[in-house]
Amino acid sequence: MSIREVELSLEGFRYYARQIDCENGIQEPILFLSGAFQNMDAWDKFVRYFKDRCAMILVDLPGVGKSDLLPKEYGLDYLVRGVVQTLDHLSIERVKVLSASYSTPIAYEFAKQHPHRVSRLLLAGIMKEIPHASRDGVIRTIEHLQRGDTDKFADDVVNGLINTDPRIEINRRRLVMKLFRSQLLQLSPDLVEKYVANTLRLLTHPPLNIENSPNVPALIFTGEHDLFTKPEYCREIAQSFSNSAYTTICRADHIFHLEQFDVVIQLVDRFFFDAPLDEIPGCNPFEYRRSGSG
Repeated sequence: MSIREVELSLEGFRYYARQIDCENGIQEPILFLSGAFQNMDAWDKFVRYFKDRCAMILVDLPGVGKSDLLPKEYGLDYLVRGVVQTLDHLSIERVKVLSASYSTPIAYEFAKQHPHRVSRLLLAGIMKEIPHASRDGVIRTIEHLQRGDTDKFADDVVNGLINTDPRIEINRRRLVMKLFRSQLLQLSPDLVEKYVANTLRLLTHPPLNIENSPNVPALIFTGEHDLFTKPEYCREIAQSFSNSAYTTICRADHIFHLEQFDVVIQLVDRFFFDAPLDEIPGCNPFEYRRSGSG
């Protein structure tokens, strides 16, 4: 397994990518697009799982990880151009795309603008926009950071993304809450700035336009108890595709990758390598849309 790190620049903003080759891989590489509070290294368990199966491309677009801060005025089209520039620089024509949360609109729009470059599209925890019911809470997290109140920031983010209702069973909830809160309290000043800019981007830019969704196979899922990208929001996206599968993960919310990693990796594996999705332990029944099925 050979690893190549590259630095790129788009309109003066530096960003980074990592190319991982695979001698045995015969399919398109997997392109990983990071979500909020993630960077390339956050995908390490996925990389170790797939390292003998296919090549992989990991990207920290501007605004993510160690890449440059991206002002809120820059929108989806700019970020899609960053994806295209990365693939062109690495001479990669076509990929399977894996995205989560913050990066899902980027992945969706990339597939919409360049469907010939996407063989399969996975959108984990997606919605068209931050709903009105959640906007005030999201704005409060920015205000906490601007006042330097990291404890209240961490509390509000945790409570907004993790379902804390004691009547609902969430796998590993106590541990995930502890780890996630600790991560939030340790954000560097640079990552705090990026969180503010990225969140303002979500709050101020137009909703995702899901008319004429890309004609590529898509898998959309989230946790069954997700309070942020709620199951009904994800289902709406899935229903906009002509060829899609949709499910929810049992005993999970928006932090499904920490609560139910074994389920998530099976979803990714089976979808990307064209294996049956039904009866994956830990998933609710799948809903499918196929071309011509209405």
